[in-house]
Amino acid sequence: VLEGLSHGRTAVLIGYDRAHDVISAETFAQFRVSNFSGRGAPSRGPEDIAETLRSLKSTPELDLGPISAEALAPELKRHLQDISGRFTADPLAGTIGQLLERTTSTSALFATIARSLSEKELKTLYRVAEG
Repeated sequence: VLEGLSHGRTAVLIGYDRAHDVISAETFAQFRVSNFSGRGAPSRGPEDIAETLRSLKSTPELDLGPISAEALAPELKRHLQDISGRFTADPLAGTIGQLLERTTSTSALFATIARSLSEKELKTLYRVAEG
């Protein structure tokens, strides 16, 4: 879903067992909660989804705004605190958690994470950054 949206395509969330809906500004946040898996999300019938797709004149505008590490840092910190007991064996999670307690500097966070990536992961990150 996210790859399609990032390429300006209309996307339909198909969960594990049924179709849910066309991704739009109204449905994005709701489906994001389940990481676009559809778990616990309401669904619409295939006929309704097909009708919505037929009626579209263009790809739905999502207007998600810019992605900001500073804006996401508090949410990431809460998430790391929630799961810290389950992943104490992962040193990177601990390092990121400590860093977020001290600063929300985007460059410091990026540098710490980049140092822990494999060569293949770094190449992927570079390709994503280049667009």
